[in-house]
Order: sequence, then structure tokens, then C-alpha cells
Amino acid sequence: MRIEYAERVKRIPKYLFVRMEELIKEQEKNGVDMIRLGVGIPDLPTPKFIIDKLAEEVRKPEHHFYSLECSPGEDFFRQALARWYKNRFGVDVDWRSEASNLIGAKEGLVNLSRAFVNPGDYVLVPDPGYPVYANGAGILNDAYVHYMPLLAEDGFLPDLDAIPVDIRRKSKIIYLNYPNNPTAAVADGTFIKKAIDFAEENNIIICYDNAYSEMYFDDYVSPSLMEFDKGMNHIELNSFSKTFAMAGDRIGMAVGNKEIISAMLKVKSQMDMGCPTYIQAAAAAALDSYTSSKRPKAIEQMMDIYRSRRDLIVAGLKGMGFDCPLPKAGMYVWWNCKEDDVEFVNKMIRHGVTLTPGTGFGQHSKGYVRLSLIQSQDRLQEALRRMKKALQ
Repeated sequence: MRIEYAERVKRIPKYLFVRMEELIKEQEKNGVDMIRLGVGIPDLPTPKFIIDKLAEEVRKPEHHFYSLECSPGEDFFRQALARWYKNRFGVDVDWRSEASNLIGAKEGLVNLSRAFVNPGDYVLVPDPGYPVYANGAGILNDAYVHYMPLLAEDGFLPDLDAIPVDIRRKSKIIYLNYPNNPTAAVADGTFIKKAIDFAEENNIIICYDNAYSEMYFDDYVSPSLMEFDKGMNHIELNSFSKTFAMAGDRIGMAVGNKEIISAMLKVKSQMDMGCPTYIQAAAAAALDSYTSSKRPKAIEQMMDIYRSRRDLIVAGLKGMGFDCPLPKAGMYVWWNCKEDDVEFVNKMIRHGVTLTPGTGFGQHSKGYVRLSLIQSQDRLQEALRRMKKALQ
């Protein structure tokens, strides 16, 4: 029997990181202690109060059956989500129709597109950007992808005016992500308002990926799209993976226009039965730890650690001669390595440090490198020592 992939699957670009992983495994096989700073998975432990709640809820027999609510999420979860938006952003959300549980934000990004994107439509995607925007939302829907360059001279914000008029008319969704992965850039209210005006003038849905909303530093505080989307015409996704260090629990959330939420849930109802109830209970407890717009103590303590790591890495890279801006938010450091980014990363792998080449996120990030702040201070210090040696 001959197995042949669908054409849309064939169009998914070859994964850049396969060769890199081969090099990493080869190093490890040879006994090299690899310091992995490539992936964006938090290393800090999930706050104890969340683990305690999970342990309590997982023992309840009723939480091991299918939920009657299925894909939208339990009432108590959506109610907690609405409270969180009110406490954190001052935004009123109708938990019955404008909120949904997700099995991680990644799932929401793709299922949203399945609800609105037809073959031949366009999706507007940042470049560099999270590959799921182009691959999951564009290619796997037989849609066209228009890449919006994120350039250093523009603060890594897309130039919406540069998008051709004919493409605007054919576009269904624009994906925006701030605080940004991989560039660590941030967006202010002025840009968000402009993006909303652009989208509504062209009848395009904004999907605002706000997965790093709580990972901000110093005097910066990340906004929500919903603070400016007064007509609730768009959708915002968020994740528990970064803020609450719950990446392995696979839970996310969505708020927005009730018709958009309803259409996404119609797709989800054919794809999944929702997130386990006991995980939703733990996630609801995490959301309810916010009693105001300020981060709770447990999250502040985590962010203090990331801030110290950020300061260490940026100072170390500047000491090597790199022009490395100090990120205002996120868990990444992004800089121009002054050479071919893939070669630079391969060189670091040979010296026991893994990073991510900018090319893995798009063609407009050639020469850039991303470092994830996911190791202890001591390990990061050792990584800097190895990197410095590699450049000598």
C-alpha cells in the first residue's frame, strides 16, 4: 500500500530544528553537558497553591468523567476567567458567551482559523513569528499567508499600511502577539488602537495571542486587546503555560466576540471533549489568585527570577560586543549575532549551549538569535562563559 500525504501537509516547511537536534544529541552522546536555552518551556516549578488544588481536585471521582460542558469549559472556570479579566484589565466579559477554555492557546490559534478561513483566503502573519500562525492557520486551511515583516527599526511592530489593499480584502484573520515571541518586543495602546481600526476597516478578525501578558518587567505592564476593543469584535487567547508554569497541563483560555467564540467552539466540539475538570479547577484557582491588577506574590517571585536572569544575560552579551536591548517583557532575549544565525547557533551547540536561530521564525529574522531564560543563574553564567569561548 502506498501512503501519500495530502498536498497541504506537503506544503508545511521542513522543520529547521531537526538537524540542530541531531547535533545536540551527538554532543550529548559524546558526554557533553548541554545547556539548553532553545525551547520556550518554563523551568520554574508550578506555584504550590496550584499543585495543592490540583491534588485535591484530581481525587474527586466525578472529575474523571466527560464534562457536560465539554469544549467550552466548566462554568466555574469561565466565571474565574471573567473575574480575572475584570481584576487584571478592568474589562467586563460575559462568561456564558464571551469566554472559553482551551487545551492550550496553540489549539485555539488553529481551531479559530478552521472556523473562518476558506481555501484561497489570506491570513496575515508576523515574520518573525510563531510558526503555528502560518502553518496551522494558513497552510493547513489551504489559505495564502501574507507575511508582515517585524523590523528592528519599527520596534518589531508590523507596518499595517504596507499591506496591499487587494490582500486586505481577501484576509480573514490577522495574528498579533505582544509581548512578542521571539523578539521580546511590546506594543502600546496606540498601536493596538491602530490595529483595531485597520482590522475593522477591512473586516478582518484580530487574533491577539497574549500568552506572555503577565511576564513583564520594571515599569512596563502588558495591556490586553480587550481594553481597547470596546465593541468586543475580536478575540484574545492566553495561556497558563508561561505565567503559572503549567505548560504540561495543556490549558488555555479565550475571550472575545460571542459569534467568534461560538464558531470556534463549533469546531472544537468535533475535535475534543475539553480540558480535564481537575485541571480547570487548578487553573481557576490560579486566576483567582489575582485580586487586583497587580500580580499576586507567587507570580511576582517568579518574575523576579526571570528579571535577574534577563539582566545577567543582557549584560553578558553586551560584554561580548553585541547590541542587545533589555527586554521589557517575555522570557526571551533577542539579538543580532552579526553573522549567519544558523552557523552561530551550530557553533554554540559545539560548545555545549543550545539557542534558537532567528531563521526558524521567518525570513525577516536572519542574523538574529533567541535565548530562552529557562536555566538557573549558575547555568546561565556557565552558558555565557562557553559562548564567549566559542567566539574567541
